[in-house]
Amino acid sequence: MQSEDMAICIEDNGPGISEEKLKHLFTIPKNNGTRIGIRNVNERLRLSFGEEYGLRISEPNGGGVKIEFVIPKERVL
Repeated sequence: MQSEDMAICIEDNGPGISEEKLKHLFTIPKNNGTRIGIRNVNERLRLSFGEEYGLRISEPNGGGVKIEFVIPKERVL
């Protein structure tokens, strides 16, 4: 993320997400009619703002899940 970008973060302290599921969140086949929300949002952000933008999903050290929506600041204001 660069200084001209903005990140909206959502984080929880739940049990987290397995490394295996985390790897596959963005790779669900397009012809699959279920579990498309995360891929859909990521693709829309990238189409709207460019390939360097979109969702970043991680598991913080203390557990839980952190989702960041990274978008360019100048297009938001």
